[in-house]
Amino acid sequence: MKWFVWSCLLLSLTGVAWAVDPVTYNAHAFSTNDPIDSVAAETVFLDAVATGGFSTFTEDFEAPAWNTTRSPSFAANIVNHGIDWHSSAGNHITTLGDSDSFEDPPPFMIWAHNHPVPNTLIGESTTRLYGIGFWADGTGTKGKIKVILDDAVEVKFQRVIGYTQVPPDPPEPEKETVRLDYSKEFFGVYAPDGFNRFQLLEFGGEFDEVVLMWMRTFTFAYLPATRTEDIRITGIDSSAGNLQIRFTATPAHSNFILQANGNLPDPVGWVNVTNSPVVVSQNLYRVTTTLPPETNSMFRIISNP
Repeated sequence: MKWFVWSCLLLSLTGVAWAVDPVTYNAHAFSTNDPIDSVAAETVFLDAVATGGFSTFTEDFEAPAWNTTRSPSFAANIVNHGIDWHSSAGNHITTLGDSDSFEDPPPFMIWAHNHPVPNTLIGESTTRLYGIGFWADGTGTKGKIKVILDDAVEVKFQRVIGYTQVPPDPPEPEKETVRLDYSKEFFGVYAPDGFNRFQLLEFGGEFDEVVLMWMRTFTFAYLPATRTEDIRITGIDSSAGNLQIRFTATPAHSNFILQANGNLPDPVGWVNVTNSPVVVSQNLYRVTTTLPPETNSMFRIISNP
């Protein structure tokens, strides 16, 4: 049995004080660099988050965790890549191959089962996120979509359709929200201040005229954990079904958390281990946890300085 242990300092932001406004990316909206199509919009979005120093991971709903949602089946929620996916209270989510795609097999798309009004998809991440991009379409051209971050900031994809003329005041731009189309297009939001909860809300539909909405191929931006020599693993023991890790840390660090990841390629699938480290002596700590059932698992210790 192999055990991999990392020690690192996890940098994170808290709260919803938005010092920098989110930036939108969409071919039909008034957005960064006015991309000519959805592929160009996605490229500009990826370039922006990379320039900001963030890494990305993708949720394409292909993982076994999603098997219980294959239409006509559905689930109340699914947790994958550290994100808890669900819809509004009392509703469910489901996935199905995208019939609009020329790929074989077609990629999976997600939507709120039975299409509630308002139609919405919600995600809550244990890792702080700094960007969200996805492909979406809907029925007809009435649908409108907005992204709500941390229940605090609403982001709409808008375009300028004209200007008001009320002399002597200068002309003011008139904007409208981009509408969903029959074919999927890319929608991206780059939020340098970060967020942990996102809601994708369709707000054009009504109870007597429901707008259907499907989404696929999500890309998220996150800040990778940075290794530091300030926290150092000094010993590892396993016996009687327990794993004991000893480490040293400089006095500048506190609030230590042990995290485990049973899926080694998943950069954000870390789960907090509830056991807290205890002080052994000055700057020396010990944490004990039950050995997980996985044959391979990775551990790390993080701290807020």
